[in-house]
Amino acid sequence: MLVNTSHNSHTRFRAMHLPPTLLRAVAAVLYVAILVVSALPGEDLAGLTEPLAIVGHAGAYATLAALLRLSTGAGGGLWVVSTIAIAAVLNEVEQALVPGRSADVFDIGIDLLGGLLGVAAAGALQRGRGAS
Repeated sequence: MLVNTSHNSHTRFRAMHLPPTLLRAVAAVLYVAILVVSALPGEDLAGLTEPLAIVGHAGAYATLAALLRLSTGAGGGLWVVSTIAIAAVLNEVEQALVPGRSADVFDIGIDLLGGLLGVAAAGALQRGRGAS
C-alpha cells in the first residue's frame, strides 16, 4: 500500500509498514489456500493449462515468500527460502494423496523459483525503504 508523504507539488510515496504479525497471518491464510486448491481432485482442474499452472505456482509461492520476508526484517532470506522449500515438498506430498493428482518435482522447482523471486522483491522493497 502506498502513502503520500509529501505536502508540496512533488508527490512522493513510500511503502506502508505493516505489522509483522499481520504479514505472517496473511501468509498463513495464503498457504492454507494453496493447500485447499492442491486438495482438489484432478478432474476439477482439467481445464487448467500448463502455463497457467506454472504461473499459479510461481505467483503463489512468490507472494508467500515476500510476505514472510517482509515479516522477518533484515536477514530473513535464508529462513524464508528454507520454509518455502519445506512448504513446496509438503504440498506435493499432499497432491500425491489426492485422486487424479500426482507429486511433481518440477512443481517444487517452480515453487522454489517463485520463492526466490519473492524474497528478492521483498528484500529490494526493504532496502528501498531503509530496512536493508
